Amino acid sequence: MKAFFSALSTLTVLPVPRRFHQCDEKSLAASVVYFPVVGLFVGVLLVGLLYFLKAIFPPLVLAAVLLFVLVMLTGALHLDGVADLADGLGAGGAPERMLAVMKESQVGAFGVIALVLVLLLKFSLFFEIIDKGRWLDFVLMTLLSRWAMALAAFLGKYPRVAGTGLAFIGKISLA
Repeated sequence: MKAFFSALSTLTVLPVPRRFHQCDEKSLAASVVYFPVVGLFVGVLLVGLLYFLKAIFPPLVLAAVLLFVLVMLTGALHLDGVADLADGLGAGGAPERMLAVMKESQVGAFGVIALVLVLLLKFSLFFEIIDKGRWLDFVLMTLLSRWAMALAAFLGKYPRVAGTGLAFIGKISLA
């Protein structure tokens, strides 16, 4: 159960008491198998919120509210990564240069453009899901995206000597 709470603490901003999870490298690696469960939880929260707010707001506003909630609930965890990736790719050059640009704390023009485009795409998709009444797509979307993270952690190779992802990437096994 501690592995689930470690996953919840890693992927959301929800407060999880320290007695329920551990932050050491082994515990974090073990938590990866629960990433899809956390995705399921997040999706159910979004659908629950949608259910209660649908009588108050039109679909366009609901899409914005749900996107805001998702970004806040997840601490914009991977939006920062999208911006870093775009800045690194935009800088070009040798892989070492791209990694150095990605490590900088400032967001560059490519990062801003990528964030705007990703958020516009998400907003558009949220609106379509709400407008078409396909609410369970929120659950599927959040579950599958967290499953993809677990798969990437299993298959991936970490490009640096140290960093946040090092606790997850290449540290999990099927056994």
